[in-house]
Amino acid sequence: MIFQSNKRIDPMIDSVLTRRTVAPCGRKTERKGAAAVRQRGFTLIEIMVAVAILSLGIVVIYETFFMFLAVYGHYASFFDTHEWINGRIWDAEEGLVRSHKIRLGEDSGTFEKNARRYTWNASIDPLDFERGLFAVTVDVSDTKITARPFRIGRVAYALR
Repeated sequence: MIFQSNKRIDPMIDSVLTRRTVAPCGRKTERKGAAAVRQRGFTLIEIMVAVAILSLGIVVIYETFFMFLAVYGHYASFFDTHEWINGRIWDAEEGLVRSHKIRLGEDSGTFEKNARRYTWNASIDPLDFERGLFAVTVDVSDTKITARPFRIGRVAYALR
């Protein structure tokens, strides 16, 4: 036998029994758990995760920026010395063509360009002495020891 009553139960007791809350206006609303708390902000964990993701992004951006600066410095050195190498090869070729006396062998030294010191080695080697074909080689390297050493070489051929 099921007991049913048509009497109305007090709203506070009814809310405890059915896990419903009574709004100030008297309407019943369903709860989403043991405590119906309205969330009005971020939790500490959410803020910590957001700060960690943001700091990781900043680190990646700074690493990319500094890597770009290192590569730029490397190629700036290349362009600085490329003009010097071309001048040296031009002088050697002019010396072979205009001079009756040929200076074969190697020469070396240092030079400074844009506050950086470089060492160079140059050589003139005969490939076919009777026909007047010579190889002019110029190598330039940076004297400072870095993580990315700079070295450039160029070979040109001259006819006499």
